[in-house]
Amino acid sequence: MPVKRRSTRRKTAKKAEETAPKAEEKTVKANAAAGSEEKKRSTKRSKKSAGKNKGIRPEIVVAIAVAALALGAGIAYYFASTQGSTAGASGGEASFSAVGYVLADPSCSTCMREFNRVYDILLQRFDLNSVKLKWVSVSSPEGKKIYQVLVDNNIDIVPLIVFEGNIEQTAFYKALDRQLAMYGGAQRLLLKVGNYYVLRPGWPVRRYDPSKPVTKIILAAPDEIANQIEPALYTTVVNAEIVKKAPEANYVLVLTGPKNVVEALARAIPTAKVEGNTLYVPKDKVVTIDLYVMSFCPFGNQAEDVAAKLKKLFGDRIVVKPHFIIYNNNGKFSSLHGPQELHQDIREMCVNNIYGPEAWLNFAVAINNACNAQDADSCWQNIAKEQNLDANAIEACYNADFNTIAAQEALGAQLKGVTGSPTTFIDGWFRYDIRNPDFTKVLCDFMLNPPKDACGATIETPTAQGNCG
Repeated sequence: MPVKRRSTRRKTAKKAEETAPKAEEKTVKANAAAGSEEKKRSTKRSKKSAGKNKGIRPEIVVAIAVAALALGAGIAYYFASTQGSTAGASGGEASFSAVGYVLADPSCSTCMREFNRVYDILLQRFDLNSVKLKWVSVSSPEGKKIYQVLVDNNIDIVPLIVFEGNIEQTAFYKALDRQLAMYGGAQRLLLKVGNYYVLRPGWPVRRYDPSKPVTKIILAAPDEIANQIEPALYTTVVNAEIVKKAPEANYVLVLTGPKNVVEALARAIPTAKVEGNTLYVPKDKVVTIDLYVMSFCPFGNQAEDVAAKLKKLFGDRIVVKPHFIIYNNNGKFSSLHGPQELHQDIREMCVNNIYGPEAWLNFAVAINNACNAQDADSCWQNIAKEQNLDANAIEACYNADFNTIAAQEALGAQLKGVTGSPTTFIDGWFRYDIRNPDFTKVLCDFMLNPPKDACGATIETPTAQGNCG
């Protein structure tokens, strides 16, 4: 991407600043730039990759379309996974056929931080600079005028990118259109609202209706937990104003807010208790780790290795429970890596059911080191013998309960929205990758009187991480 396009971005930002009053300008600039350091780093990376044009892998294109249509969110993460740039080089100053209004939200620094990251991706890889860009606060006179049109059409979320003019003639539109040609083109990502086109957001958003009052929510939780809950609250509660406080000693989470919000969270968190308008999630003496894997997914095997290290470190202060990602097609069961993986999934669940989760974890790690998806059916018995497990009992469970276990596992993953191996939940509700270097710290946040030595320890985690599914 030519350097001249990045200078155009600075010019458009400067023009946007000049349109707002000084006091408001400072507010917009401070909040909209919550991720400015990340933006600078991203821009530096884009200089290194300028000129590359490897395109987007077909599976990523499919993912973009599905995410945009089904969820209206997460698009940015698929954009970020693409290789190279789809933007074409251009010479001289651009002539614009459309204007893009960036409706910034001074009230949600969390939203703006992630938005800025996505904005950079759109600039670098999808030629967003082919549109005349103008940053405006949603609370400025110009921003209010545009946003009111959206609210009148039942769109009450910010931040957003809203286009006006002949967007179809821009390089940005054409870049999207090329990649989504099989799925209806760029229109799949653009929603027509009056004279505007709204880009479906792939970043956290805040529901905002200027005609309704502020909804105050008090949130007390450790940073990692608060950082997951805060975007969800902004997305679901109109005009949420979140006040974050230090975590309370005996609780993972304390939240005070509207009754319907508190009750909805309580339904999603098994250990939650509600008193009036306040939700309490107590810490536990023994913390449960629910690990969703495929028995021969290499990334799931990474997670099992980390789980074994955590078990050695924390002992009986944690329980690691296995769950398997199995597909159910009208009673016909399958697993991603073939029939022998499916067979091993069922065998490992039999070990868990007969001998308990600790025996399962030891068995699973040993299997990972000795067997694979091509020889598991002939390999597992020797490993069972080495682990002092009764192969006949495991075989009997396998034969008697195969369909029941497979159906339960398939349904369990579906209800949790789990599609990728590995997926980890702490205490049945908090989703956090067990391979994350901070997992030990987060685990201790859930623990009543956590062991200091274990909480301060560093677990070696794999550098190459991904997932199957």
